[in-house]
Amino acid sequence: MLTEPNSQWVRVLNSKYAKEDGSWVVEGRTCSKWWVDMQSVVDAVHGCSGWWNQHVRHVLGNGKQTRFWHDRWIGETRFCDEFSRLYEISLNKNDSVEGMYEGGSKWRWSWRRPLFAWEEEKLVELANRLASVVLTEAHPDEWRWLAERSGKYSVASAYKILAKSNHVQVDTFYDTIWAKGIPPKVQVLVWQLEADRLPTRDNLLLRGVNLEGQNGCVFCEEGSESSKHLFLLCPKAYAVWVRLYAWWGVSGVLINELRSFCHQYMGLVSGSKGIKRVWFAGI
Repeated sequence: MLTEPNSQWVRVLNSKYAKEDGSWVVEGRTCSKWWVDMQSVVDAVHGCSGWWNQHVRHVLGNGKQTRFWHDRWIGETRFCDEFSRLYEISLNKNDSVEGMYEGGSKWRWSWRRPLFAWEEEKLVELANRLASVVLTEAHPDEWRWLAERSGKYSVASAYKILAKSNHVQVDTFYDTIWAKGIPPKVQVLVWQLEADRLPTRDNLLLRGVNLEGQNGCVFCEEGSESSKHLFLLCPKAYAVWVRLYAWWGVSGVLINELRSFCHQYMGLVSGSKGIKRVWFAGI
């Protein structure tokens, strides 16, 4: 989105999530989880915080793709934050750098009222910050990824940065799910189970799918057919886990929450490939 603003996929996202003021829709039922996660990275860029911001720089060219107030293009702070008072009374909040620039040291200022004396001082301070700006018409604005010599972003370099830092906590449960030696269909099943995304009757009803006939458990015909009941609370499923835990010599209470139950498994399989295979077989 930063390096290909005119591409088709970016235009699609703009049509769905972009607001008139240049900001983004970041919450609500229309936002996918992927989009919310993406916005956390964008916030780090524009808000000048986070691991991403430390490895990306905005290089000014012709100024057409750089928003004067909203993008961080001089220093480490956006002008809308550093000069918030001037931004509040500006009539060109969403203009690009190219749209604000008149050439030399002149800029197109437009205010909704005359400036007070202390606001004039702020404007002088801002003008001094802009004194060295020169636009290059032949070169478009670009984002440069500092972790690669080419300046282009790569997933591999971002992964190396995160792996060496404390920004991401690696969940060993997922490493175990996708480990070699486990049938793919079982891996997908456990992954869906942990996230409670299996197409049980309860989940289908939440999606508006109403199946005719019995809604109860297919095993005991008593509880509702939810993932939690099918794999943990159903008397037949519970009996399987009690016997397996007894076989492993594990004592304690069997957790009756799906996510906690799946992650409890990590403490059981530590150093034991046999228990890992039996646990997946139990699922």
